[in-house]
Amino acid sequence: MARFGTGFRGMAVMSAGVLLLAGATPVLGQSIHDRIYPAPTAPIAKATLPGQAKLVTVTTADRLAITGAAVAAQPGKPTLLVFHGNGSSAMNTLDWFAPLIAQGYGVVAAEYRGYSGNPGRADEPGLARDADAFYAEARRVANGGRVIVVGHSLGGGVAFGLATRQKLDALVTIGTFTGMRAMAPKIARAFISD
Repeated sequence: MARFGTGFRGMAVMSAGVLLLAGATPVLGQSIHDRIYPAPTAPIAKATLPGQAKLVTVTTADRLAITGAAVAAQPGKPTLLVFHGNGSSAMNTLDWFAPLIAQGYGVVAAEYRGYSGNPGRADEPGLARDADAFYAEARRVANGGRVIVVGHSLGGGVAFGLATRQKLDALVTIGTFTGMRAMAPKIARAFISD
């Protein structure tokens, strides 16, 4: 009888542990997602844009309206399509590229779903759709001029992906990795769906 009680108790503890782990897995997965895509939540405010910049809204293939920012190039200067890194935003892009904007370069500061008040939730396929939409916008803003695609960190992965789908004039990446799973610790990779 003692053996039955011990085995039963052990089975109950193991079952409770499995249920606890199963219940924690979605929470753990969300936590990992939020660490991979630490999205700023404040929307881009028109009032905070530099003088010549304007808000641009693109529509993605899955019909999300994503807002970024753009500054048109002066004649003869290229337009930079910039995909920012984790925890950053299109507003940071305009700040970082202000010296080039002052020299007449155009900048399309792409934004992502789930970032800066935009709808949706960031994931690799979604970022690819966002990139395609902002690439079309950069081509429109460049008005036949060159478009140089620039990606930093996470944005470099987005830019590499774009280069597999489009013939780019030029591509520059800064501090980029090869894929989402590659940048995560090994123990967390099982929880990354993309």
